[in-house]
Amino acid sequence: MTKAVVFVLGSAMAIAGPNDFGQQELRAALMERGITLNITTELNLDQPETYHISSVTSTSARVSGGDLRGLMYGLMDAADQVRRNGKLATTASEPGLAVRGVRVLPTDGDLTAPGFYGLDKWTKFMQMLARNRVNRVTLVLPVNRRSEEHTSELQSHSFISYAVFC
Repeated sequence: MTKAVVFVLGSAMAIAGPNDFGQQELRAALMERGITLNITTELNLDQPETYHISSVTSTSARVSGGDLRGLMYGLMDAADQVRRNGKLATTASEPGLAVRGVRVLPTDGDLTAPGFYGLDKWTKFMQMLARNRVNRVTLVLPVNRRSEEHTSELQSHSFISYAVFC
């Protein structure tokens, strides 16, 4: 029987929520290209994790999402378009799979290494997962290393809202 610690992520980034993270990504892309564009964001009644990008004028666009994750994905797609093409194209998207996850299997050495529990390490990891549209993470601890200490240490980060032994 495999035992695992399951995390439910409160957001894609430790400090910012999904909308803030997506906005930061798009702002960075616009700055890299030297483009000024007014972006309106909104939530719509579409399915979760879906989004629409529509150009309103040459200097403004609207990004909408079926939920906060969908809005974040739309903003990140807009950032990708700006980086690639220097402009936005009308786009609509929905996830091909509802659950897109990864399993992290740290070794005993990883668990005792300096920085394993560091906020910076986990923030960068969660940002990478968000950019790749991953919406589930399972951390599997070695059987001999499972303890309340590890759970509480990882749960102390604001982006991990729930941890439980399975």
